[in-house]
Amino acid sequence: ACDESLMTGEAIPIVKRKGESVLGGTILVQGHLTYKVTGTAEESALQKIIEMVERDIGHKSAYVRAADEIVRWFVPVVVTTAMAVAALYWLFPASDDSTPGLTALLRAMAVLLISCPCAIGIAAPTAESHVLNGLAAIGAIVRNRGCLPFLGKETVIVFDKTGTVTEGRYIVRSGLDQLELEDQAALFSTASLSIHPVACAVSRSLADMQKLPVDKLEEVVGFGLKSE
Repeated sequence: ACDESLMTGEAIPIVKRKGESVLGGTILVQGHLTYKVTGTAEESALQKIIEMVERDIGHKSAYVRAADEIVRWFVPVVVTTAMAVAALYWLFPASDDSTPGLTALLRAMAVLLISCPCAIGIAAPTAESHVLNGLAAIGAIVRNRGCLPFLGKETVIVFDKTGTVTEGRYIVRSGLDQLELEDQAALFSTASLSIHPVACAVSRSLADMQKLPVDKLEEVVGFGLKSE
């Protein structure tokens, strides 16, 4: 039984039989297996996902494309305006200005600094990158940044598998309280030695019990645990 949730999001362990493939990153939760590597890291499913996200994330959104178009014309206009301001202060200096050249240079620099195109050309991509990083921090990978303007306006949400919206942890709802304390202690001692999802759930539910010594433990696939 293999946990492939790292790659597929499906928390339920998948039973592997002879001849079946095993994804890189799989965690063995029950039984044992012998496997043979059939591909390099560059050929793995994880690498393909990374390449797909990198390719799609490079697509510019409508906001960024609009900003790029504005910057294309904005920069020449700003530079021309700065030069015109410098020329005016140079050709028509104030009567009390003893350094018209320096004044013209300072005025031109002021125009360039105040109307710096970086505010337009960098602000939109920076804001998008901040949103993408925030989403990645909570486990949401955005393939196409063009969807960002529509966040909060969704009317339908579709999930491709249950593992996307579940924690992947079993919980014992009832039944354990019907057992004698000695039986609960024996069950806890046995279940705590297994990494099977059901055994882990039982073990968590009986965490307050005192653990008994176990000399022999046997896992019977599909049936459960035997201990002495």
